[in-house]
Amino acid sequence: MNLLLITGEEEAAEETRRIVSSWDSCSLTIHTSDNLKTILGHLTDNDTDAVILDIDSSKRNYLSRIRESFSHIPVIVLSSINDEEIVTDVFQSGAQDYIVKEKTDCKKFKKSLLYAVKRQRYTADFERFFGSSFKEIIEKIGDGIVVLDREGVVLLANPAALDLFGMDADDFIGELIGFPVIGGESSEIEILNRNSEIINVEMRVVKAILDGKEVSIATLRDITKHKRMLSELRAMNRELEKKAQLEIEKRKLEEQLLIQQTRLAAMGEMVGVIAHQWRQPLNGLGLIIQDIDDAFSYDELNKEYLYKSTAKSMELINYLSSTIDDFSKFIKPNKKKEIFDIKSAIRDSLSIVSARLKNYLISIKHKCVCDRETIEIQDNLEIGVCEYGYMNTYGLPNEFKQAVLNILNNSIDAILMQRRKGALGKNEKGEIRIDIFHEKEKKKIVIKISDNGGGISKDVRKKIFEPYFTTKESMQGSGIGLYITKVIIVDNMGGEINIENKDSGAEFTIALYNRT
Repeated sequence: MNLLLITGEEEAAEETRRIVSSWDSCSLTIHTSDNLKTILGHLTDNDTDAVILDIDSSKRNYLSRIRESFSHIPVIVLSSINDEEIVTDVFQSGAQDYIVKEKTDCKKFKKSLLYAVKRQRYTADFERFFGSSFKEIIEKIGDGIVVLDREGVVLLANPAALDLFGMDADDFIGELIGFPVIGGESSEIEILNRNSEIINVEMRVVKAILDGKEVSIATLRDITKHKRMLSELRAMNRELEKKAQLEIEKRKLEEQLLIQQTRLAAMGEMVGVIAHQWRQPLNGLGLIIQDIDDAFSYDELNKEYLYKSTAKSMELINYLSSTIDDFSKFIKPNKKKEIFDIKSAIRDSLSIVSARLKNYLISIKHKCVCDRETIEIQDNLEIGVCEYGYMNTYGLPNEFKQAVLNILNNSIDAILMQRRKGALGKNEKGEIRIDIFHEKEKKKIVIKISDNGGGISKDVRKKIFEPYFTTKESMQGSGIGLYITKVIIVDNMGGEINIENKDSGAEFTIALYNRT
């Protein structure tokens, strides 16, 4: 290392000579001349690593002139003056360091010199490696860039890296980086800066050859704010998820209440249906009992007569019991999902409205198509269970029955409306058709329920599944039946439901996943 000391004081020269003499491979040239031309000539003719300028005995403009002509040579200023204005002016003129004589020691002076020389050498290598224009970009770039040797010692750091660590260049360059630096994919590390603050840093490391030696170039990006924002965002998401879950639970509760309301409304209708269905069998039982009494009075009661009367009575009683069973199945609460047969559920829903269908002259036509067979039924409510499991699905069977019942009642009401309008004759039969198809490739069961009730206008079709929308008079409909039907099919069973006009009426299409 070749050093040049410019001073007019022998005492300063001796002190510097004493410090430098203990260093290996280091030579010191002392210039006591005030002739700037001579000094510049020396720098031109000799390979100088650093200049030590004693401004107490030299003109202060020497610094700017040396830097102007030899910008690659670092200049360290020695002075006995500790004045902030002079220090600022010296650094602005390009000095590498400013050392106050009374406040320094051999160790600090040596460190400053070594750092100046090292920095200059690596800066030259850096410029040679990257190019001067690229170096300027790196100096101004927002990400920290650190060049390290194979041992992890910092060779060079741009201003962004120094800001990241909260350190000055002379305290950072030449020191160990303090954490493992491994080439390859980006990694996330934590560093402790000078203010004892933990900084989250994203680091990417590449290997390179600089001046014949392998170095690591680490790009450091401060992601502390990003991490904090991400953490806050996750906390907000968790809070939103909680609120959303509460809203979902609230909505489910409201839907269950609506389902219960429609079920209660249906129960009210069913009570009337049961009363109507029971009236004739009860009258029949009454007549049988009276007839037995008369037969006893006239001595006509024998074993054969009693057997026939008992058999007829039991037939009527079984019919009454079957009606109650259908009613019980419908109102029985069941919150546990299970695999059930769609055909059986539709049969139970039909049994609920069987009296209405009979009274209003409405026939039922049914077709079932699967891989094994095709079944068609005309004017018969006895829809059988699927023996092959093709019509099995998963869900709440009673809710599904409620959905089908809502559609059936909607079709019955539409047919009655057609009669009132005169579009159907008073004694002309209404018709409801229920077709069930097993789509093996899609693993779906498709149910089509259609009627000859005149269909639904385009405007009404858009709103048909909205809550509280109804085309009926205020005392006749609540507007929640078809809304609840959609909730049951789509939300509760993961299926699909649509409506369109077909032929002389409306057709509801339900698609559910098959669970064999």
